[in-house]
Amino acid sequence: MGQLGLNVWQLMFQIVGFGLLLFLLLRFLWTPGMKTMDERSAIIKKSMEDAEQIKRQLARTEEEFEKRIAEARKESQDLIAQAAKLGDEIREDIVAHAKNEADRVLERAREEIASERKQLVAEVRQQAVDLSVLIARQLIGESLDAKAQSRLIEEFLSKGGESE
Repeated sequence: MGQLGLNVWQLMFQIVGFGLLLFLLLRFLWTPGMKTMDERSAIIKKSMEDAEQIKRQLARTEEEFEKRIAEARKESQDLIAQAAKLGDEIREDIVAHAKNEADRVLERAREEIASERKQLVAEVRQQAVDLSVLIARQLIGESLDAKAQSRLIEEFLSKGGESE
């Protein structure tokens, strides 16, 4: 190989040196570097997975939040409807009670009027009897006993005061 200008021993030392350099680079630089790169890659991958999981959890939380808000709105609408219904029932009860009370007062007033009317008719009748007795005494000039006077007056009033 001398003709080509190559020194075999020198070429061998260079090949052994290159191999040794390659071995040392692989052993102490490439393998730890790859290990560090794999660790970083795993950390980045885990971070991305965690971010996706957080994103999914956030979406579920938002859905649950919206669902709870919808339920709260429905509950509030139900409560408002229930309160309105209860208000209507109370109003109807008050109106019915007031009507019953008014009917009772009206009936009592009618009964009192009827009672007073009977009493007034009785008083007017008694006054008419007394007045008739007085007039009859003055016209006849004689006195009748009380039973006879009452009988005559009752007959007169029962005929309605018509003259025969």
